[in-house]
Amino acid sequence: MTRVVKKLPHISYENQGHNGWTASRIAQKIDELGIQKADVYSVFLSTNDWWAGIPVGTISEYENNSGYQTVFGSYRIILDKIKSLNPEAKVILVSPIPRV
Repeated sequence: MTRVVKKLPHISYENQGHNGWTASRIAQKIDELGIQKADVYSVFLSTNDWWAGIPVGTISEYENNSGYQTVFGSYRIILDKIKSLNPEAKVILVSPIPRV
């Protein structure tokens, strides 16, 4: 992002990266992270969930807002927070990089 901002100085960004955190932990702490209203959000999570053995879950856990015990449930909490900050924001979900 630093290189992007150098080329496009009218853009600003805030990095909410938390090394080693899982999507589940982000979901648990979402209201404490100080995430600000933005026009675009990118969400790149789940690699650490895989290492920690947190289950992916099912789409119904996302649909039913089942909580942060699965990756799907965690994403629901995270995306609900983002939508509450700016319902018109674009959200980019980045797939985890393949591991082992």
